[in-house]
Amino acid sequence: MSEQPATSMMDHLLRTTSRKTVDRAAIIKKIQDIHVPTTADDELAKEIEIMLAHIMAGNATSGYALTILGKSGAGKSKALDHLLNNHPSFASFDGLYNRMSLSLRAVTPPSCTWKKLGARLAAQSGLPVHGETNEDVVWNDILLDRMRKMGTHVIVLDEFQHVLEAPTSHAYTHLSNSIKNLMQTPSYPIWVIVSGVPEIEGILDRDEHNQLDRRVPIIRVKDMPDDETTVGKVVETVQKLADAGGVRIGFPLIHEFVQRLMHGGIWRFGMTVQIIKNSLEKCIWDDKAGGVLLPNHFAQGYARLARDCPDEQNVFKSADWQKIQREVDDKGYLVDPASAPKRRRKKG
Repeated sequence: MSEQPATSMMDHLLRTTSRKTVDRAAIIKKIQDIHVPTTADDELAKEIEIMLAHIMAGNATSGYALTILGKSGAGKSKALDHLLNNHPSFASFDGLYNRMSLSLRAVTPPSCTWKKLGARLAAQSGLPVHGETNEDVVWNDILLDRMRKMGTHVIVLDEFQHVLEAPTSHAYTHLSNSIKNLMQTPSYPIWVIVSGVPEIEGILDRDEHNQLDRRVPIIRVKDMPDDETTVGKVVETVQKLADAGGVRIGFPLIHEFVQRLMHGGIWRFGMTVQIIKNSLEKCIWDDKAGGVLLPNHFAQGYARLARDCPDEQNVFKSADWQKIQREVDDKGYLVDPASAPKRRRKKG
């Protein structure tokens, strides 16, 4: 009897790759699926519940913006995604007439305009915008109508710092004012969750005419302090992720090594966790290591994020590791600070 044809690309890959690759893929998935909470996770969960209570109360005349601030690589996006992906209220479902979803989520597009943002959200709702449709049609005739039908009350915008790249100051002002007006949609208020770098603070809570609900909570995902508690948490994270991958740590995680790891992650929890996960992946693919995690795997994991930096610029190789300074670029790589994007806080 002939083998049945593959029914999906994943089915095709499972049939055509080696057993070792299939097993390693399963291990990598286990590691990547583990969420390591930031210090802001509990506060974020509480604010989401407060927002849901305001929506359920049903008597709000306007929504408000919940702002999550943190430097690139702090872990804010992963914290927000994890919470929303696992909160039952944010799961979409089939309603009586159409698909229902409490929220629409999108990454704020670069050089953001109001029309471009509306088109991005409309596509997320299942109604992509084609042609030269103007922004009023995109928002009022397409998106807001779609949101009412879907029961959507929350818009989630990640990488919100892209609003700072609006082509002109007029476009920037129009964008921020339009978002504030959206939260006051007559008879159908909208709540907004924005996540971005610290420079976005104040974009949505400026309200010269006192028209908005003055509740404008801000959650800050801060850099890691260099203290024993944080070092201990990082050690626990390495152990937790290694256990998930069935990997044994083959050397003592002494204080200096953990400091190198935290410095390599530029003292940001999300970036530090990414280095750990990269290092474990290097170990998993190292046949000679025999499932034992070694310092060289961390050097390789760091180099992967630092665009294959030479040993003298690798925090796990250099004797002068404390002098190595890096920043996160728009693609999530660790680069020389001079190469990282510069953003100015908009005034007005």
